[in-house]
Amino acid sequence: MKSNNFSIEFINANEVSAVANISNSLAKGQNTQVTIFKSLDDDMKKGRGANTNPFMGRVAKREVYGGWVVGTNYSSSCEKASTRSGGSGEFQAKPSWHTYYNDFFETDKKTRSKFYLQLQRADKQSSRVETTYYLDGKELSKDSAEFAEVAEWFKAKPTHKQSNSQVESGISAENERHYILITLANIECIKQGERVITIAVSKVAESATSTSK
Repeated sequence: MKSNNFSIEFINANEVSAVANISNSLAKGQNTQVTIFKSLDDDMKKGRGANTNPFMGRVAKREVYGGWVVGTNYSSSCEKASTRSGGSGEFQAKPSWHTYYNDFFETDKKTRSKFYLQLQRADKQSSRVETTYYLDGKELSKDSAEFAEVAEWFKAKPTHKQSNSQVESGISAENERHYILITLANIECIKQGERVITIAVSKVAESATSTSK
């Protein structure tokens, strides 16, 4: 029987146990809310010389992903999306750096030591991503002049486009499957209905990673 509320504390040495405990608590295919907290150093330009970024090591963000689902197989979802779109009903993902670890998490193929929670949604599915920024630990208003100064150092985000694999499979834009991986070490909280999993993060690591397969 799955517990309704519990806390998981983990460090790098026992991430495998954390993955097992989280996976045992989650239900497949249900709407899920995930909250992450991460440093923005990797998302900012470093600059050089006299134009060195003065905000490195000082900026972080908290993001809340709502209306996404977990525990669904990406290829199977794309095959169904292809059928709904009048396509072949077949789907072949392109080779990637990651692979399934279990129904909920993926891991890197090279070391199999990093873990990522997989989130999916359909293009027409209602979802949201709420972002709060912090400078030196204090919340930063997006309307402030200070935020404007920080934002000048943000790297440009890549323009979204439907993956070639989905296009080749005949998946229409309205049936497009969106798929992201969230680094385990960044997760603060996972909610499914009344079920809440809180995680004591030992370090700030990578961002949520959007993938195209």
